[in-house]
Amino acid sequence: MSKILIVWVLMYFGGLALAVIHPIYPLMSYLTFYYAPPHVNWWGDMLPDLRFSLLASAVILGSVMLKGTGLEALKETKNPALKWLLLFGFWVVVVTVWAEDRVRSWVWTVALLKLILLYVLIPVVVRTPAHFDMFAGAHIGGATYWGYKAWDDPKREAGRLKDVGGPDTQNENAAAAHLLTVLPFVAVYLLSVRNRKMQAVILVCGAFIVNVIVLCNSRGATLGILAMAGAAFALAGKGRRLKLLGVGAAGLIALLALADPEFLSRQQTTTEAQDGSSQGRLMSWKAGLELIRDHPLGTGGRGFHILSPQYIPEIVESHDGEERSVHNTYLQLGSEWGVPGLVTWGGFMMSTFLLLRRARQAAADSPWYFYRILAIQLALIGILVAGIFTNRLYGESVYWMCALAFAVHRMHMTANADASAPVVAPAHPTSVLNAAAVPVSR
Repeated sequence: MSKILIVWVLMYFGGLALAVIHPIYPLMSYLTFYYAPPHVNWWGDMLPDLRFSLLASAVILGSVMLKGTGLEALKETKNPALKWLLLFGFWVVVVTVWAEDRVRSWVWTVALLKLILLYVLIPVVVRTPAHFDMFAGAHIGGATYWGYKAWDDPKREAGRLKDVGGPDTQNENAAAAHLLTVLPFVAVYLLSVRNRKMQAVILVCGAFIVNVIVLCNSRGATLGILAMAGAAFALAGKGRRLKLLGVGAAGLIALLALADPEFLSRQQTTTEAQDGSSQGRLMSWKAGLELIRDHPLGTGGRGFHILSPQYIPEIVESHDGEERSVHNTYLQLGSEWGVPGLVTWGGFMMSTFLLLRRARQAAADSPWYFYRILAIQLALIGILVAGIFTNRLYGESVYWMCALAFAVHRMHMTANADASAPVVAPAHPTSVLNAAAVPVSR
């Protein structure tokens, strides 16, 4: 048995076993599977398919129900984004009734419903700063494992990395877009960690992650990085801007140092319409808009793929009749789930960004919260910009970041409530009854 498999089994099943202590541990098991799914790694061949993602989710839910009120108390706070996401989930189920292919559509409906459930569970589980750091650490560590794989055995085709990623990122554009949600956390922990050895470890992790992005050679990811850099400069505020610029400069140096001629050559064609890949993408986008006009209520899961021979026959024919994607998150959303899907999912994202804006402003004097809220904002900006060039509607990290946004906001609200709660001194310090009467904010 491979040593990697032994470590994986200990991490995954150990996290499930620790569910009796707290649901944060099976959530770590979930991330362990996401970043190192056995079925796409050579070392996992002998492991039976136990539906590891579903199993971890079930254990998380069971742990939450088991612990109940025993979990850390948090201030009751409304999540304005949740109602939009639930409306989106409801509409997705409705559209499947008239989908182009109901069976295939239902598969993607279930995928979205699972993501909605995960979105609900993460804030229930991530309840303290330590929990948040555990999630972020697993996020960085898992991406570093992808970096190790890419460094150890880089499989490239036409100058682009292949076979590196998780269950929903098994192509270079998707993997690179996902990694954009990791880079801001690397920057945040470089700024907030005081231990030099830990900073060195984080730097090494960052180098591995940047190398994967270079090998993926995704133009969408490069635009996402530029968008994150601009947003960081605009959102960081005085006193923090120079620090972030320093980390960004270090990242740029690493990118240029790792960039090869194939990366530089492809990036230079981003705005060239005559480039073959760009031309095909533009044709697909135009077809996506036409499909939305023809089917404003949606065509169901994989609707554009199914109808691609009708809307982009030349591209399908050039790929031996294979169904083709629209290569755009928002056109995929509109073509599959219609204008109501665009409105409800858009409302979900807009509500999340408004929540993050309020939370960042409220945490201006709390560095720990401020930097982590900023990291989530930058991560979402990066992946949503990259989503212009690839399909990330079903990408898990989008929903992770949105869930973490509400989780950290609620933690900060709780911390503020605890700090401002009045404490009434007991009438007699030795009286147990009087001591019990002292109001304690939870």
